[in-house]
Amino acid sequence: DYDLVAECDLFHFGYPPLMANMIADDGKELIEMFRRVHELGVTTSLDMCLPDPQKDRTNWPKLFEGLCPHLDFYLGSAEETLFMLHRDEYMALRDASDMDLLGEFTGDMMHRLSGELLDLGVRVPFIKSGPRGYYVRTPGRDVLETMGKAKPVDMDDFENREFWHPAFYCPVPPNATGSGDASIAGFLSAYLRGLPLLDCVIVATATGSASVEKPDALTGVPDWDGVQERIKTIPRDPLSVEGEGWSLDPENNFLWVGPADQSKK
Repeated sequence: DYDLVAECDLFHFGYPPLMANMIADDGKELIEMFRRVHELGVTTSLDMCLPDPQKDRTNWPKLFEGLCPHLDFYLGSAEETLFMLHRDEYMALRDASDMDLLGEFTGDMMHRLSGELLDLGVRVPFIKSGPRGYYVRTPGRDVLETMGKAKPVDMDDFENREFWHPAFYCPVPPNATGSGDASIAGFLSAYLRGLPLLDCVIVATATGSASVEKPDALTGVPDWDGVQERIKTIPRDPLSVEGEGWSLDPENNFLWVGPADQSKK
């Protein structure tokens, strides 16, 4: 019901790889849906999931060419993003990584993948990295201004950012089921409250870390005040980022800042 969607500020959609009709014909229905929503002036957001590499025959690079111009927030994982943009590279990395695939992603790789997403038309690419936290890169103000009803409140804060925030410590063997969804809910909740970009990512990672402490996706996630308390009391996991132009932020010694960040200009 697009009349109902038109009343919203933000539209979020998830897991299109699980919906055969949505991704058939190079994503024709998915692209048309996002095109119509974007034309309504509604800010758009997309989460992905990883297809079965042995069964999936979707031409993801072609699908992304049609879809990304209508995406304000892309919230896929590092594995999903690499698979969809460079399947052969993903398969080679997976086969060589001995199960720790996320540990193979460098700052250079994240910078390259986010640059490709920006070039395809995504306004703000977020790349979820599981136990290694959240990566984000943003464009200039002129692009951010095109993000619809829920465009950033503080353009100075949001423009030309690139950073990688670590995950929060989990004291038990983690259960990752639903943690990415929980982190996205945390991010969108913070973003729609008008918080600064870094605070939005901190809320996202804190919410995701709460989710992994329980055997299901939701029971570990506290309310807003509970998430804020976790941020104050739970330590962050150590994070090391390798890549040209990457360095620790002198103001936030847990945060890695990339070469495209406004602080490097």
